[in-house]
Amino acid sequence: DRLWFFAGFAPYFQSLSRAVDFKGNGGVQTFTQDQKSYFGTTRLDAQLTQKIRVFGSWLTQGVRSNGVNLPDPDSLQGFTNSTISTPLTNYSHSLGFSAPNQTVSVGADYTVTPRIVSTTRFGYFFENYHDFGWPTAGTDYSWRTTGLPPATDYAGNPFPAALQQAAGTETTPFSQNYTVRNANKHWQFNQDVAMFKSGLLGTHNFKFGYQYNQLSNDINQNGNVPYVRLYLHRPWSPLTGTGVANCAALKAQNGACAGQEGYLRVQDFTTQGSATDTNHALYFQDAWTIGKGLTINAGLRVEKEQIPAPAGNVLAGHTIDFSWGDKIEPRVGLAWDPLQNGRMKVFASYGVVNDVMKLLLAMTSFGGQAYEECAYALGPQFNPATASATFVNGRACPSAAATVGANWTGGTVPAGLSLIENVNLRPFEPVAPGVKPYRQHESAFGVDVQLSKNYSLETRWDRRRLDHVLEDASLTDVNWGETYTIVNPGEGVNRTLNGYANYLGSLGEVFGVPGWAFDSAAFGTCNGCPNNPKAYRSYDGLEFRLSRASSNRWSGSFSYTYSRLRGNYTGLTTTEQLDGSNPGRNSPDTSRAFDEPTAYLQANGSSSNGLLPTDRPNTFKGYVFYNLHEGHRNTTTIGLFQTAYQGTPKSTYMDVGGALPGQPSYAQYIFGRDKWLDPSQISIDPSNGAITLGNPTTSRTPWFVQSDINLKHEIKVSSADEAKSIAFECTLTNAFNQHAVTAYYMGMNSTAFATSLSPGSDLNQGALGYQTIERGYSLQQWINSSASPITVSSQYGKPSLHQLPRTMRLKVSYRF
Repeated sequence: DRLWFFAGFAPYFQSLSRAVDFKGNGGVQTFTQDQKSYFGTTRLDAQLTQKIRVFGSWLTQGVRSNGVNLPDPDSLQGFTNSTISTPLTNYSHSLGFSAPNQTVSVGADYTVTPRIVSTTRFGYFFENYHDFGWPTAGTDYSWRTTGLPPATDYAGNPFPAALQQAAGTETTPFSQNYTVRNANKHWQFNQDVAMFKSGLLGTHNFKFGYQYNQLSNDINQNGNVPYVRLYLHRPWSPLTGTGVANCAALKAQNGACAGQEGYLRVQDFTTQGSATDTNHALYFQDAWTIGKGLTINAGLRVEKEQIPAPAGNVLAGHTIDFSWGDKIEPRVGLAWDPLQNGRMKVFASYGVVNDVMKLLLAMTSFGGQAYEECAYALGPQFNPATASATFVNGRACPSAAATVGANWTGGTVPAGLSLIENVNLRPFEPVAPGVKPYRQHESAFGVDVQLSKNYSLETRWDRRRLDHVLEDASLTDVNWGETYTIVNPGEGVNRTLNGYANYLGSLGEVFGVPGWAFDSAAFGTCNGCPNNPKAYRSYDGLEFRLSRASSNRWSGSFSYTYSRLRGNYTGLTTTEQLDGSNPGRNSPDTSRAFDEPTAYLQANGSSSNGLLPTDRPNTFKGYVFYNLHEGHRNTTTIGLFQTAYQGTPKSTYMDVGGALPGQPSYAQYIFGRDKWLDPSQISIDPSNGAITLGNPTTSRTPWFVQSDINLKHEIKVSSADEAKSIAFECTLTNAFNQHAVTAYYMGMNSTAFATSLSPGSDLNQGALGYQTIERGYSLQQWINSSASPITVSSQYGKPSLHQLPRTMRLKVSYRF
């Protein structure tokens, strides 16, 4: 009667088999992927005395996977599978990863007196992800465009035999995020004291507490081999003054910023080092119950947070250092039973929430991550079979001046290559003075009513607003490209474009690259530019929910929500398609939302604020469960689940002032958020290629409607022991195989040819380029300008994501 013990272990194995037709490269080949997960837990509780109870628990969820690099499945529409040109060894079953982890927690509850209780908790989490089986010698050449006939180079000739490979060809198994070590740790300690007190105009439940949090990440991650991308008959878009100068010479020679065959880039994306975030919090709250069914809960939480930069770099010290006065979070709520019979509740609340920083910002901005690209003009003499990039001090393209090239085996640049520029896309990012933590305030109001014995109606209104956002923001230096610091967008030093340029210029060489300093004099002054916008996101939602308690064999619930989600910032995980991918990217505090004015302004110079990509004004959800009792020993349960969500906004965007192959770069919602130009409204004159744009409208993806079914039949196998039973279960997700389009590709300009609109001048020409974007320009005029010819993407307006197809999951279980 003093000790309680529990232990559980649940292995979980998954296996996937995929057959792919490699045609002349080996015919039909079968590949397998196996993942093994091991879930285990133990817990021990002990009553030491009548007043003290303690516990300890341990949880593990380790994962190991083999065959992680599978070729793409063959197309059902007959399109060529681009991965079949790659050697079969690239898909070896030996390629995999392992991620052991564990969570330990201990605690104690001490009843000091019948009215005072002390609660103590301590927790620790650890995980270490690492890859295995990948080759670490050689170079991976990746053909991003085809070199096969009838494709030709800029001189109109077939590509040399050494370059004649299909798009998608890879020469070596490659993982851009090859991880030697990615160790995450989290410590947490909580201590609070609760005290019950009556007689002060009612009863009070006071709680005082302290919380300690520390997060850490120690990582060593890079490509397993140097990574070189080949872009045949494609131009490079320069990002530095060096690149602009070299491109001018190449354009005079070949008509484009490229060699005769195109260009290649040696890419380094590496993360090495450690980051730590330490948080302290003090909190107080009082649940005050007054007579006549009214309870008021009021509290205050204050926090202190520090994130130091890695030791040894120019940003060493506390780069994020929020004091107790920076993170103050008042909260108040009330609940009232006006009928005083337990059948109605009226409630309301208001609270302020400050976020705990994510370690990605510390790792990417404070010297732990490097993102470097060495771009070369590609000539016919280049032969990938005899040229190999190499790592020197872990880097194939070093963080250096724009004139410094990649590291090649033998120390000599291969024949056929000439450096265009070295672009550093991840210099150090200092924290601007006076930044405030990420903060949101929210309020809610609702009424819940029990209509009858089995039915209840719940209504709730939610209102949420952003106060401050922490993001990196940049201006493009004429020599170095984008130069970043961490700011509150639209506040402090980032309030105006000219003020931000002066601030960047005052920092000198603190960006971690030799010679890198923002030249505010060369940048110039942006005349007539408006203030930079603050981060803005507003959510308002009204929900109605009707529920039926389980009785007479059935239960169910139905809800309807009307909501609006507006702003210019989607959140820590961005859902903006123009932010590098479809449908977005997971990059907390370092998205493209405020990097350049292209992201928050439309073509006419006004704000692009509008409906955000996940806005679904009308949503319906419901479920019903019904039990069939077929005798004493058989039970069948049928569950039906139905959802119907209005579609999400479609918003046309285009790269403005620069483009990168394969992904948006300086992208802009040219008509504003939630404004869509249907492809039928784009006409191209076949005689001269002139583009005429029609009128944009408001448009959404189709309604998302899905029906799920769950069937379960349970048989009691022993009349002597009713606890023993066997059950057969079937779950049908998307039972009717509905296939709504969930996203359309919304980028108008081609990224395959990396064409972009360049009204007036590029951003890398300083304030003059920004002035054009900030004050607005004529989209129809510049889309046909000889200075900024674009190619309309053949993907524009076509479906890019669909509702997942029907799946069936069968289960057999035995309980004893």
